[in-house]
Amino acid sequence: MKSEKFSLRVPRTARIFQCGNENTPEALIVLHGYGFLAEYFIKHFEHLPEIYPKMSVYAPEGLSRFYKEGFYGNVGASWMTKEDRLSEIQDQQEYLDLVVEHIHQHNPQTRIHVLGFSQGVATAWRWILNGSVQPASFVLWAGEVPSEYSAGFMQKLQDCSLYHVCGTEDEFIPPELEENQYLKLLSHFPGLKKRNFTGKHTLNQALLTEIYHEVLYAEPSSKP
Repeated sequence: MKSEKFSLRVPRTARIFQCGNENTPEALIVLHGYGFLAEYFIKHFEHLPEIYPKMSVYAPEGLSRFYKEGFYGNVGASWMTKEDRLSEIQDQQEYLDLVVEHIHQHNPQTRIHVLGFSQGVATAWRWILNGSVQPASFVLWAGEVPSEYSAGFMQKLQDCSLYHVCGTEDEFIPPELEENQYLKLLSHFPGLKKRNFTGKHTLNQALLTEIYHEVLYAEPSSKP
């Protein structure tokens, strides 16, 4: 007898790491890359609430964990694979929408900022596309953008501060790929800002500090 697939919605326990006060007017949600754990990823951002006390930072962790080598040792997390892709995208959306709900329980007026790193870029993109979040800023850091677009999605990002960031020596994103992606995004979002730093596939604290100074203190009427 041939087997058939069916799906069940099941409860999950998700880990989110947070730094800064919970009742802040600005909240940054950072989405890690493949194989990261949120506990360590958030350390790249712990300086931001110290410099900008009106900002808090939240690092949700991907729901799929695995041993990075063999059957024991260091553990990493992933946002999704190609297997049961559409269900995983829906799960991500609902999970990250709940993170925003949690933030707004403390302060309904808190503005949400989003940063995706590596695999987190595609995760953030699909979440903004399908979820309820309308970010005040969105930083796409060293990751590829999915092909999914929609008119509503484009409208969500029209008043959003957008940044395209990549290291000059990134071993996963060659210069031609980075430039092509930037130009494609720029054709849809003329206000997109491009930032590069000397380094590989990693984050850069000095550039993070610079970007969020611009985001938090820019005049409303300022142009890129």
